[in-house]
Amino acid sequence: MEKKLIEITRVPGLLNADMLKIFLESKGIQVMIAQESAGKTFGLTVDGLGHARVYVPEDQAKVTEEILAALDRGDFELTDEDLHPGNEKTDEK
Repeated sequence: MEKKLIEITRVPGLLNADMLKIFLESKGIQVMIAQESAGKTFGLTVDGLGHARVYVPEDQAKVTEEILAALDRGDFELTDEDLHPGNEKTDEK
């Protein structure tokens, strides 16, 4: 039996959609991307052309919305300590 897919968001361009797909998949979410042909063919990203639609299974939609809300809040942003553990910042100029 096929799972029903829900459009969870639209993003400008396939590159942004692919980055979001990789991020969501790292959180255990199954993702499918669709983009109309003009955007793919001509690389358009204006006035909705070239926007990619991101779909997830209906049973994962709620958790996906929670993850996207956390992403918008900046909950997944890396700090300097995350990027450079053990390095102390100095105020030297």
